[in-house]
Amino acid sequence: MLKPPIITQIIAAYRYNITSKSLILKFRYADGLELTKIFSTLLSPAFNKLCNPDTLVISIPLHLARYGKRMFHQSSEIERSLCKTHECTPLNQPSLPERIVNTE
Repeated sequence: MLKPPIITQIIAAYRYNITSKSLILKFRYADGLELTKIFSTLLSPAFNKLCNPDTLVISIPLHLARYGKRMFHQSSEIERSLCKTHECTPLNQPSLPERIVNTE
């Protein structure tokens, strides 16, 4: 069995407030795929502090039922966009890791 990775650093890219909340909700629930570039731009300075050529970026997966409702994986879209502009490798294999429980 694999051991969970040791988390050495967490950075908040921006404050969660009424403005960011409305953007996030539109992105997640209203087919807001066009917001990918905006989120990538907002997250870029914080991402740059964490990223180096050895960085492997893994998005937290959606449960299959939720993916069916949204039709795209928001985290993966941001991941790919950020990795295009930074020297890091996205792990674009949706089965690794796998979300088994459909949590809220």
